[in-house]
Amino acid sequence: MASYLLTVSPKGQITIPVSEREKFKYQKCLLEVKNKTFTLKPVEIRVIEGDLEDFAKLAEPSFEFWDNPQDDIYQNYYENSAR
Repeated sequence: MASYLLTVSPKGQITIPVSEREKFKYQKCLLEVKNKTFTLKPVEIRVIEGDLEDFAKLAEPSFEFWDNPQDDIYQNYYENSAR
């Protein structure tokens, strides 16, 4: 097991050493946090053909929440300020 001293940037970013990144072909990692320990695990995300057919239907219930004319205060503001 290799160990590295990494610097955390002001934006909270770290750089994984090239020698370690090259060992994995994946572009995504899972970050697990337990107490004060961070663990990064490479993850492969694959979309199985046919799984996206009804994908848009999954979002429809969330749009019902936004479909409320009483919440259109910004729209009303912009319409009135344009006059």
